[in-house]
Amino acid sequence: MSPTSVWADYFPTNRHRIRVSVLILMVLVQSIVLFVGGNVPLTVKQSKEIVESIPSEMSWNDIAFHNMKLSIFVFIPALGVGWLGWVSYNTGTVIEAIAITLNSTTITVLLCLTMFPHYWLEIIAYTIATTAGMMFLLALLTFNSHMVFYELTCLGTSLAAWGFLLMIAGFLETQLFAPLSWIILIPIIVGIVKLDLEKFGYSNRFSLVATIFLYISFFIPFPKGCPSFPITFYGFLILVLLENLSAGGIHRKIWVFLNFLTKKS
Repeated sequence: MSPTSVWADYFPTNRHRIRVSVLILMVLVQSIVLFVGGNVPLTVKQSKEIVESIPSEMSWNDIAFHNMKLSIFVFIPALGVGWLGWVSYNTGTVIEAIAITLNSTTITVLLCLTMFPHYWLEIIAYTIATTAGMMFLLALLTFNSHMVFYELTCLGTSLAAWGFLLMIAGFLETQLFAPLSWIILIPIIVGIVKLDLEKFGYSNRFSLVATIFLYISFFIPFPKGCPSFPITFYGFLILVLLENLSAGGIHRKIWVFLNFLTKKS
């Protein structure tokens, strides 16, 4: 059996797990590249020049359309990943320049930035676009016209979601009340994740516990002076990634461990 036929059989039955895994991997890769770009050596003069080049005032639609023009190329299959890396790297350099002018550190500014919803909405919008392009490429490799057409429709849906999220992100970036929108966004995010994980046995109790834990993380301090929410949120995403990669293996191991403790007691 050729590798092509194996992939043609595997992809249709596992495309959802592949999609979720690619999406979360892209979120993590973006964050890593941001951090790498934020540790490029810059002088104080270079930092000031970068910061001064940033427009002091932009309307929410200007921000949204700027991000759209910058990230539209991430839809290109395979090449979009490289473009996403380039955008993330340069964004990290800008964050470092801001940190230097504020006499702070890149990690501190980055952690504080992740407290704002627009940061995550932009990250998710870019990863939805990149994932759509990658899934279309993977569908082409199956030589299955039904799969190709399905991923082509997903590409159109992703384009709409990408634009909508960037519009919302642009709006929230200009609003002082933006951090308060987490009150609404956290249950929505947990609900979407629960829909993905319920096939592995996760119940409504998981949604309740995860929501409360993410809320509480806003009040748990982190060494760099920011709440631990960003770290908790990344941990939440890694759990979803591992569950999809292991087809619920983490969940099963947790239950085996809990049953072991129950019997032992």
